[in-house]
Amino acid sequence: MPERQGIQKLLQELETQPGLDLKKLTEELSGFPPADIAYFFQVIPQETAIALFRLLNPETAGLVLVEMEESFQRDLINSLSVQKLADIIDTLEPDDAADIYNLLPHGLRIGILEGVNKDLARDIRHLSRYDQETAGGLMTTNYVAVQISDTVRDALDALREAEDLETDQIYVINDHKQLVGVISVAELLQEKDENKPVGSIMDSKVISVHPDLDQEEVVQEASTYGLSTVPVVNERNQLVGIITADDLDQVAEEEASEDMYRMAGTMSRHPTRKPILTRVANRLPMLLVTILNGLLIAKLISFLQTGDTPQNIPDLRFSALRYLPIVVALAGNIANIENAIVVRGIATSEIQTEFLFKTFGGELMTNILIGIICATLTFLGIGIIESGWFPLGTLVSTALGISVIFSAFAGYWVPVGVDRMELDPALTGPLVTALSDLSGTALYIISCLLLLPTQA
Repeated sequence: MPERQGIQKLLQELETQPGLDLKKLTEELSGFPPADIAYFFQVIPQETAIALFRLLNPETAGLVLVEMEESFQRDLINSLSVQKLADIIDTLEPDDAADIYNLLPHGLRIGILEGVNKDLARDIRHLSRYDQETAGGLMTTNYVAVQISDTVRDALDALREAEDLETDQIYVINDHKQLVGVISVAELLQEKDENKPVGSIMDSKVISVHPDLDQEEVVQEASTYGLSTVPVVNERNQLVGIITADDLDQVAEEEASEDMYRMAGTMSRHPTRKPILTRVANRLPMLLVTILNGLLIAKLISFLQTGDTPQNIPDLRFSALRYLPIVVALAGNIANIENAIVVRGIATSEIQTEFLFKTFGGELMTNILIGIICATLTFLGIGIIESGWFPLGTLVSTALGISVIFSAFAGYWVPVGVDRMELDPALTGPLVTALSDLSGTALYIISCLLLLPTQA
């Protein structure tokens, strides 16, 4: 990425100068945006990243920690002392602090709460009660709320005293802390009479959500009503937090990715960041449906086959044609899953250009395991529905395994190649499908010619 040229320069220095002064490197790093520093830490050796992270000041370290992947966050957390970690968490916004707190082993949590600001500790306890994928898990307690009887001047004073606000909305509550209205900062600034009660200029039609509402429904509410910030209220309509625009955008992106991956046949939000066995478990259910469907099709086709086959077609090879749909369908599904993962991964930067081969290695191992499992189950399935099935089962399962691996290559590298040509990789879906169908058929026919005898 062009905007990371400075980071790339530091990476080169680290590689070419093994004895580089880490303190000096830390000072250089501190001038970069937190997201770039997080990227830097995740591509260098882990022991070096941990050493550098410990040298960052708590505020910078907190901003960087929030930008990292969850697995890397855990590794860093486990490498820090309780006091160092408490100093870092103490600099975070309540919602980010609660997210890090939820990653901590239970034995560390009491020590962390004792080491941070009392107000932040209270907020962390409050926010950590909610599931991370609900409105309560997304919300922050960093907002400005004023009484309905307060004046415009009171509201402006409260606004001036607030720190690091992430919204331009001020919420109006009554004596029971119930949400009764909202007013924007712009409306406050435009009001000439500073003695006017905010209750007279607020918008009393406030759209709010409950803490246990699923995050996807929260985003839908925000989209439907055009909200940049969503207030969260409890069962008594008391304001307990707000969900800011950046969190709404992040959830919208994650949910869109998850829906796209599910449509392609993998039940995962970040498929390239999961352990290989988890990837296999996420993708297998829909692929096993393909296997079962193919076996049923083969059985149905067998009803069309009479006792006498055409004289110029060996009987076993003629029977083998019934199983071609399994190979083609499974190869197509594998290719479509890989294509969806790569296209979405490039769009969201989940797949980094610098790590294409590393990411593909994980995907290849995943598909090899899937191929072995599907080939074995197909072999056994043919044994159930065929007589004299062993050579036929061997053929189909072998061809299936080879086709899966080839389709994984096509599904991954075709969109990558198109992206390198500065074209839209999203356009490669039909091409990848066509390639997988053609290759699956060709590999199956070649396997038939090589592995099946000419006579039954």
